[in-house]
Amino acid sequence: MTLELRVLTGGRAGEVRRFTEDTVLVGRAEGAHLRLDPVHDLHVSAQHARLVRRADDWWVVDLGSRNGTWLNGQRVEEPVPLRPGMRVRLGWEGPELEILGPGGSRGDDLGRLARRNRLLLGGLALLMVALVTVVGMNLRARNSARSAWMQERAALVARTDSLMQLSSDMRDRLEGEVAGLADALDASRVQAAQLQADLARLGDEAGDPEELARLEERLRTATAALETQQIAASLDAASLTARVRPAVALIYVEFEDGERSVATGFAISTDGRVVTNRHVVAGPAGTNRAVRLGVQFSGSPQVWPAELVRTDEASDLALLDVRNLLGGNPAVPGINTRADTLAAGSPVLLLGFPFASPTGESEDGLLPRALSTAGVIRGRAAGRLEIQGWGAEGASGSPVFDGTGQVAGVLFGASGVDDERYLVAVPASALLAFIAGDD
Repeated sequence: MTLELRVLTGGRAGEVRRFTEDTVLVGRAEGAHLRLDPVHDLHVSAQHARLVRRADDWWVVDLGSRNGTWLNGQRVEEPVPLRPGMRVRLGWEGPELEILGPGGSRGDDLGRLARRNRLLLGGLALLMVALVTVVGMNLRARNSARSAWMQERAALVARTDSLMQLSSDMRDRLEGEVAGLADALDASRVQAAQLQADLARLGDEAGDPEELARLEERLRTATAALETQQIAASLDAASLTARVRPAVALIYVEFEDGERSVATGFAISTDGRVVTNRHVVAGPAGTNRAVRLGVQFSGSPQVWPAELVRTDEASDLALLDVRNLLGGNPAVPGINTRADTLAAGSPVLLLGFPFASPTGESEDGLLPRALSTAGVIRGRAAGRLEIQGWGAEGASGSPVFDGTGQVAGVLFGASGVDDERYLVAVPASALLAFIAGDD
């Protein structure tokens, strides 16, 4: 029994899908029967929900998704039967699906169909007319579907061509400004070009429809990746980095057991107040004790001694006080706590020291300079800011800047696996609350 549904909102809005399988996996993971947009539908988990046929009914089952599955506004806690007209939302703010049919028991419809068939079998002439009519309708429907598919494919290819040309222009401008993003754009353009060639070849050869559909889905994913990378590249990285880099600092830590480590921090005021992560000064387990702390601002030869003011375990933040400063120090322009300006898809810039040596020595003898990496806000979950980034992940404590140069978050780690891996940061609201606790 075929399940038919329409995608109402999100990156796949407008699509109508039909499934003949008994189980339909819904999510952002590659291989899902109904794969939502892996870049734009960020509220959808990799394996979010499952639509299951049981006898003559279809049921929706949540797979422990991060943001939940909702049916007609009610959260799905247990398997729930579906009926035509019902709406399934993947995450409270995620894409919405409308069940078109059959969705539920079809016993009455089957009975009516059986009675109709008995009447048709009463006359051979009527049956032949019906068969000819059905064949003609199927041929017209097939030709119409083929035409619609060709139009959709042409639109996808045209969109990909435009993005590839734009990414080529951006790549030349990014060279040397943002670590990793230029290479990511190159890789995405090569992948999109190869998928386009494969899709054109199979289309010309009237290849396997399932293989064509898989290639088309992969091209959609590659095109979405290009689009997201170009959002990240839209920041004026050169001027933004020049403004905020002086406030970013290399943090040196020596623990009581003699172990040494380095991380990133940034000045929130011109009188030596510097923020970093708690685990930087207390170790991953939070039980170590730092006996010496040093702060070296980006591009500066001077390493200043520092003292630990306080830490907060919940937000994983630490506040340091730089000692013996002469004339003050550069500080970040401000902290952005307005979530409405930091929605999913907003470009951000990260500055940190991912490759610094615990001794402070560099192979080329140059002064340490904070490295710029680009990213796009992926979403928010469990009080954390999630970022899709390109290039080095960056040292703990790296500030995350919005397009105005204000701090949007503080990097403290990474999460996910393989192509689902992303950076995780303390949001600006938690940072401001932590700073306010020192007043």
